[in-house]
Amino acid sequence: SIGYSADPYFQRDPTKDSWFSVGSTEDNARYNYDNWKQSEGAFYFSITQPLSSFVPFSSSQMKLVQASFGEQQLKLALENKRQQTRNDLKSIVLKLKKAKSNIDALKKNIELAQKTYRITESLFKLGTKDLLQLEESSNAVDQAKLNLLSAESDYTIGLLELEYILNVKISDIE
Repeated sequence: SIGYSADPYFQRDPTKDSWFSVGSTEDNARYNYDNWKQSEGAFYFSITQPLSSFVPFSSSQMKLVQASFGEQQLKLALENKRQQTRNDLKSIVLKLKKAKSNIDALKKNIELAQKTYRITESLFKLGTKDLLQLEESSNAVDQAKLNLLSAESDYTIGLLELEYILNVKISDIE
């Protein structure tokens, strides 16, 4: 900050004499010089620097330490989140691979169950298999189809999880 102060005082009787001359510029200057004196005044210039940041364990220094600690905590949290996301992605990809292989195996299982049903049906018509065995064979086909739907549902859920983590639609990628 920079500033100054002045403290002029009037040397005559302020109630009787005029404070300012009403004449020419030269008269004004002479009047002011003779009747007004400067008793005190100052010019100042100052710079301030808080010392609290240099004092150990001061509130300023502790705030700096806390800010640094908070920054480190955020960095650790970010790295943990990245690692968690990587692990989630790996898990989802493994689930998708497993679901895909299950779907392929379950399609073959449906074909096998349908073939078994056709054979059981023809044996039922010949009289060598009873109705209960035919019903069990039909249930096996239905169960195989249900298992396939469940595996396809798991695969779809895995794709949706992948879309959620990546924040991208899989259909936009393909």
